[in-house]
Amino acid sequence: MVLEAAEAEVKRLQSALGSVRQSEHQGRELLTRGVQDGEPTDRIAGVEQIRACEQAAAWIAGRTLQAEAEAGTRRSAFVEKRIQRRQAESLHDAAISQSLHRDEKRMQQMQDEWHLMRRRETQQSGDDAAAAQAKGDGTAEQSLEKPGRSRL
Repeated sequence: MVLEAAEAEVKRLQSALGSVRQSEHQGRELLTRGVQDGEPTDRIAGVEQIRACEQAAAWIAGRTLQAEAEAGTRRSAFVEKRIQRRQAESLHDAAISQSLHRDEKRMQQMQDEWHLMRRRETQQSGDDAAAAQAKGDGTAEQSLEKPGRSRL
């Protein structure tokens, strides 16, 4: 908003300078007419109008330079802030992306650990079942053997 105000001031001063230049041109026409018609009041009025317009144009031109410099400073500040905002947004987005990646990795590790634990439990229960079956088979063979003989 401050930048827009500074730019509007520059445009207003440029417009005013254009109006002063037009008034100066009218003063020259009045001077020319006064010389041609022999009217001293028109000549004097034309000369005074030209002089006043030249003074006003000089002041407006100086003020326009100041306003343009101010607008340039504000434009630079605006662009700098914009760059800072975009950099901050980029850093924020990168931090969020890293956080999501870290969370996804942690979830994957948890799932991998869960699956490994399940596999170990399944293998262990399978080994226990095989051991129980082997134990059960051995006792069945011993019962078929004659009493008093040991199985070796």
